[in-house]
Amino acid sequence: MLSVLIPIYNFDCRAFIQSINKQASECNIPFEIRCYDDGSNKTFKDLNSSLSGMSNVIYTEMPNNMGRSAIRNKLGAEAIYKHLLFMDCDSSIEQSDFISNYIHNLNENRVVYGGRSYEKNAPVNKAQYLRWFYGIKREVKNVAERAAAPYKSFMTNNFVISKALFQSILFNTELTGYGHEDTLFGYQLEEKKINILHIENPLCHIGLESSEEFIKKTAEGIKNLAFVYNKQWPIGDVKLLNTYKKISALKLGGLILFFGTIFEKSVTKNLVSDKPNLSQFDFYKLLLLCREMNKK
Repeated sequence: MLSVLIPIYNFDCRAFIQSINKQASECNIPFEIRCYDDGSNKTFKDLNSSLSGMSNVIYTEMPNNMGRSAIRNKLGAEAIYKHLLFMDCDSSIEQSDFISNYIHNLNENRVVYGGRSYEKNAPVNKAQYLRWFYGIKREVKNVAERAAAPYKSFMTNNFVISKALFQSILFNTELTGYGHEDTLFGYQLEEKKINILHIENPLCHIGLESSEEFIKKTAEGIKNLAFVYNKQWPIGDVKLLNTYKKISALKLGGLILFFGTIFEKSVTKNLVSDKPNLSQFDFYKLLLLCREMNKK
């Protein structure tokens, strides 16, 4: 009935997989949990390799890093059941009926998205504050908010899709770095008029990067966004891209680049502080996108 698919990269997933296994077993359904390590360092491989001895779990290590899109496509292709539950590895389950909530909503002709949450208290490690603060303010949305913009609110951290639907879409493997593979996937769902049912079934994102690492990953995502735009691939409603188009139409890109050279250091200093300003983060992302577009 259900294939749980988890790409692993540099994270200890043992407790997470155990909780999934326990819940799925209690549902008395045929299921498997496929955990494919995508080029983690030896420390995490040594930790997670014990998963191979767990019932219902298929743990496999890729010889090289395939990338976020390719590893998900591989998981989907090798899954044996009709319905696929994709989950990010750096997560935890908050509710005891997480798996059963998905089982009760399975449908071959729609996608089900459960949402994302973060721990209520700020991280003790202040170096992780930006990632937590951004997640709380920008990524956590209730069902009503997500359902109002069902495709724009879709993320790939926690969703169910039938294998047949997934194979008709797949993730775009031309995006090799971090970011926007989920945006493209969501737009393809919209183009194909595939319904997304939003339910209150979040995964808690516990794998918080440092502020510096999050800024770096954000820059990678913006490179992917510029790549998509320059390829002229339809990507749907992306706020940052819409803003860039407006300032380009007004020929204000040069002004953004000019002010960026003046304020970039102070902006990045703010972002790694314990009181990051997300409006400054928005400006910083726009600056990075303008620089990428200016490389053409």
